[in-house]
Amino acid sequence: MDMITAVNADVMNNLSATAGVVMYNVSLDGVADAAAFAALIETNRGKAENWIGVTEGDIKVDEGRKSWSPTFNDKRMPFKGDKFLDTAEPKIGFNMLEYIPENVMLASGAADKTGSGSHITVTPRAEYKNEDYKTNVVYATMIGPEGIYVVELLNALCIKGLSSTNGDKKAGQLAVEFTGHTADPSKKEMPIKYHFFKAKA
Repeated sequence: MDMITAVNADVMNNLSATAGVVMYNVSLDGVADAAAFAALIETNRGKAENWIGVTEGDIKVDEGRKSWSPTFNDKRMPFKGDKFLDTAEPKIGFNMLEYIPENVMLASGAADKTGSGSHITVTPRAEYKNEDYKTNVVYATMIGPEGIYVVELLNALCIKGLSSTNGDKKAGQLAVEFTGHTADPSKKEMPIKYHFFKAKA
């Protein structure tokens, strides 16, 4: 008798790769398949206003859900329907390695850039402005040989502020953690989406 296993022929085609790319303020409208998304990557590659360059370590995606349940006498166990969403703060976090003004501004969350050429200054602000919110932050990685998995965080803002780490024989890191924000609370939709792009049939 054969051993029972959860592995089937499609498992290897659904695994995620270890590397990915991160972009922001990019439109996914009209992106119909994996080839079109790959073209979007090439269009934005290296653009400081859309492209987040080299990262180091893990890229963490967290929906940040916290729920609560009412308590009352004789409630002996959880039951279906007793859970309510208390808060949800979807986040994408990673470490950037390139010390350029745009990355420092992203990590700070609220900052202004002045100067040009040989002297550029980034000055953090003590208030958030509408332009500090990124339309989206998009993390993409390969799944299987022809698919692309994309996490899109909407109305993203780095509210944690800049945190950097430097160590001996280690490239300096700029830690960034974006939090998504809903544009319309009445829709009860979380400000995060997961896209699956496959090769055109």
